[in-house]
Amino acid sequence: MDVEEPYILNEYRSYDDWGPQRVPEGAYFVMGDHRNNSSDSRHWGVVQRDDILGRVTVRWWPLSQGRIF
Repeated sequence: MDVEEPYILNEYRSYDDWGPQRVPEGAYFVMGDHRNNSSDSRHWGVVQRDDILGRVTVRWWPLSQGRIF
């Protein structure tokens, strides 16, 4: 299945023929912003929910939906 991603510039797109992959319950598949030059779940697998730390304080993108939490 192809996903439309108009927000990714052509120079950052990855043209790898990768996937599909089933993501288990309680895990996340993460991808970097520069898809063609990122170390992400395509290389080291899914991330377990218990391994994710942090709190959102500001959302700045897209600009029209910027918000302080």
